[in-house]
Amino acid sequence: DSRNNYTPVGVIDSFTSLIWTKRYYSYGDFELYLPASDSLLNILRPDFFITRDDDESVMVIEKIQIQTDAEDGDYFTVTGRSLESILLRRIFERQFVYESTGTLASAVSAFVTECTTNHDSTTAHPYTYRQIAGLTVDTSSSFDGTMQIQFTGDTLLSAIIAVCKQREIGFKLTLQGSTMLLSLYQGNDVSDNVIFSSEFDNLISSKYLRDITNLANSIAVFGEGEGDQRKKYYRLYFNRDVNPKAGLDLRELYVDARNISSNNGDISSNAYYEMLAQKADEVHANHDVSETFEAEIEPMITFKYKTDYNLGDVVSVQNDYGITAKPRIIEIIENWSSEGYKVIPTFDVLEVVPT
Repeated sequence: DSRNNYTPVGVIDSFTSLIWTKRYYSYGDFELYLPASDSLLNILRPDFFITRDDDESVMVIEKIQIQTDAEDGDYFTVTGRSLESILLRRIFERQFVYESTGTLASAVSAFVTECTTNHDSTTAHPYTYRQIAGLTVDTSSSFDGTMQIQFTGDTLLSAIIAVCKQREIGFKLTLQGSTMLLSLYQGNDVSDNVIFSSEFDNLISSKYLRDITNLANSIAVFGEGEGDQRKKYYRLYFNRDVNPKAGLDLRELYVDARNISSNNGDISSNAYYEMLAQKADEVHANHDVSETFEAEIEPMITFKYKTDYNLGDVVSVQNDYGITAKPRIIEIIENWSSEGYKVIPTFDVLEVVPT
């Protein structure tokens, strides 16, 4: 029960099917399909949490569908997103400027504080209404958090994704008693030991995709000002001396960042242009060459999920066409159904080498 100190309200000991998806850089989701009953209706409610004994992730119920059928019986279809999705419920309601040479965890903690603090001092509220009970950031990790960044109107989730994905750092929200602990982590490189391929009989199927649809390798960020007086920052994502881009190879993109303000000079010129550079990098993350390698693996042969590899780890994958990679696992789907148990990882491919 998410409104009562996260105390258990019931146990689901049987179901027809369950799809449980976790993601390294964002929130996951789930779908639970099971026979309907009055007792389950009392515990399967919107905003209630679903947990598993064998997994630390937490899902939030958001939708419940009841389907009645005189022949096949009545069934519930319960869906929702993982606990990380609650970070979508808060925004940077005022301009927030963050400059730091500290840790990434400290930055994330500052973001959370900003987005869960009541800044409206003109209104008398009987309680701090923006707080999220029990939400705490684990600041023990030492990942680099050097940055100069500004947010206005962004969600808390999008800000965390922006600074973590750039550094290949994952994040998760777990329940620790009555505390929701937001932690940063980085997967391990197990690619020398964990190899998925048809040669090892542990790769059932695979799907490789290379997509340049949204590619941009020259980004122009226009900041505050009017007309020709607007502050501009140009960022090239190639080496002009070693690998120059021209003609059709040059792909330009304009970014309107007028909401990034220097506050009439309160923010130094160098710091301001660093913010524009950060914005360029943030946009480029969604406009780079997209390579994904999705595979269905045999979960009971050779390597086991959570024993030999986990979400965020770097592994080796090779398909029958000589495409090999050492990708990071950015998503894991667990699927229980009448056909048995399946594990389907999705890989974020940084480099693919045809052999």
